[in-house]
Amino acid sequence: MPRSCPCPMKSALQGAALYPLSKPSLHPHPPAGPGYAPLREEAVRLFLALQALEGARRPGPLMQGVLQTCRDLPALQDELFLQLAKQTSGPAGPPGLPATQDPATLRYWQLLTCMSCTFRPGGAVRGHLLGHLERTEQALPDSELAEYARFIRKALGRTRGRELVPSLAEISALSRRQELLCTVHCPGAGACPVSIDSHTTAGEVARELVGRLGLARSRNAFALYEQRGAQERALAGGTLVADVLTSLTSEEAGLEDSPDCGWRLCLRLHGPLHPEGLSPEGHELPFLFEQAHALLLRGRPPPPEDTLRALAALRLQSLHRDFSPRGPLPLLDRLLPPPIPPREQPPCPTRRPPPSAALLAGALWSPGLAKRRAERARRGGTGRSTGSTAQVGGGGASTTAAVLGGWKRLRGMGQAEAMAAYLALAAQCPGFGAARYDVLELSTEPGGGAPQKLCLGLGAKAMSLSRPGETEPIHSVSYGHVAACQLIGPHTLALRVGDSQLLLQSPQVEEIMELVNAYLANPSPERPCRSGSSSGPPSQDLPDTSPPSQHQVLEEPQGQSGCLKQLQD
Repeated sequence: MPRSCPCPMKSALQGAALYPLSKPSLHPHPPAGPGYAPLREEAVRLFLALQALEGARRPGPLMQGVLQTCRDLPALQDELFLQLAKQTSGPAGPPGLPATQDPATLRYWQLLTCMSCTFRPGGAVRGHLLGHLERTEQALPDSELAEYARFIRKALGRTRGRELVPSLAEISALSRRQELLCTVHCPGAGACPVSIDSHTTAGEVARELVGRLGLARSRNAFALYEQRGAQERALAGGTLVADVLTSLTSEEAGLEDSPDCGWRLCLRLHGPLHPEGLSPEGHELPFLFEQAHALLLRGRPPPPEDTLRALAALRLQSLHRDFSPRGPLPLLDRLLPPPIPPREQPPCPTRRPPPSAALLAGALWSPGLAKRRAERARRGGTGRSTGSTAQVGGGGASTTAAVLGGWKRLRGMGQAEAMAAYLALAAQCPGFGAARYDVLELSTEPGGGAPQKLCLGLGAKAMSLSRPGETEPIHSVSYGHVAACQLIGPHTLALRVGDSQLLLQSPQVEEIMELVNAYLANPSPERPCRSGSSSGPPSQDLPDTSPPSQHQVLEEPQGQSGCLKQLQD
């Protein structure tokens, strides 16, 4: 670049197709971002990339590099918008007819399309750009450039800023003014292709799929989830699906998820399960049946062993009808969750930091860990582990015999009845569908000490707090005792439980708040009775995690169909 050039936007590109600017469009010396050269040098590099774009064989990576620079250096965004507006105009206004066939001009329109779907121009720049687009549409109403101008104008009205710049697949689609195709997995319904654009949100995709599957009038709520191996997270309704796909393509080649990478988008139950009143002829019963099975296989901790065996028998009855000795034996790893590896006891007790006052305030929080360990120690050596947590994921002779025995006792039960019974029993499991989040618990008292790392579990009946690496909670509380859940700052959530307040920090606080409020809005028998009448002791407000009676294989939950009595010894 000549030393006499008065600004980085000027004629580093003189003699090329770019029209030089006689002075800076905006601020001449805005500060540069971390990890970058001074802004003047970065501006020169950026517009040299524009010059190279004209003849690039693979323009996608070059466009992506330009977008990433503008993402990292926001001061260059409006400069690039103005420069692209100039390059897509003729010397005296809108492009003439020869420009409609110029490949270089087309590349600038394609980059301007990607810019408009990624960034929001400033007010003055936006007005200048919209005027340019309108003049182009009027001058060349039936040309391809007018189609780009209309596409960009619509995009500017929808773009609200991206977390990530578009992937190469998205840049290719935008260059052709086309939509992207993503695949969402729906248990019981297979893989569902969904067309999206740069502005489509996770909430919009979820609503489209709910409508397609005939679930629009369902009492159950559904959301889009991202699953990666054994981990999953709910996508907030406003999350841009294109950003999610871009984060995947930074690790995997191509847009489509490969079967061995373990990543996928799925539509799943979000919030409390309502298994009542499902029509045997509708789509919702089999859909929720597969949803419940998938959630139970991923559940931590799993239900008691006898409950899992009963669920396995009900699933076999719904899938294969009555037991036949001539049929193949079922694969238990498809019916039961994998076993939890036993933990070695430490040689000596280690001192733990005491829980905060917010956790111990009042009688609402239930100290679950010590109680369950004492109960387990009292029951140790009795010879039967019926009520213990399931360790049967790999199967075994006794487990197979128990599952097959339960299946035989279901002879004559119809498919829809077995599905409904499965859902009703699954909904009674304390940990059913529990979502887990890593959080920092902040002290609410002056000088209360450093934050504690905890794991927040949100189940169907209660929320719990456990220490990292432990499956059993140290404290749990039913939703009926949670008075409020609200954001009080960036990544900070306040839970009011009785007269105490719990402060949690997490990058997923909005997702946590959305799910907690969904549970709080759900009327259930576990809520405290406010009319003065009581149907049982106060302990019914907390999830029952004690081992079931040794005299029954399966207890029938309240309101459960009597057909489950067939599974009892």
